[in-house]
Amino acid sequence: MGFSTLAESYLDTNTPQTPRNIFLVREQARWTYAEVAKELGIDPEQFKNAEHGFRQLPDSVWREFLDRAGRRAFDHDPE
Repeated sequence: MGFSTLAESYLDTNTPQTPRNIFLVREQARWTYAEVAKELGIDPEQFKNAEHGFRQLPDSVWREFLDRAGRRAFDHDPE
């Protein structure tokens, strides 16, 4: 049981960047601020500020975040 990487992202890279969308995508990927920041090569505080609506992520970082989060799939063992 755990996460694996899909060949293609299931998230649309044209999704608007809003604090709510940032939160929802991060939660779906089950990343902490530290994990997503490491994945994107940014400071965790920068990501947290974007999620809380203080400052948007650069468009390239937002699209990268959607792509990487959308490639994560939760594998589970069928019962």
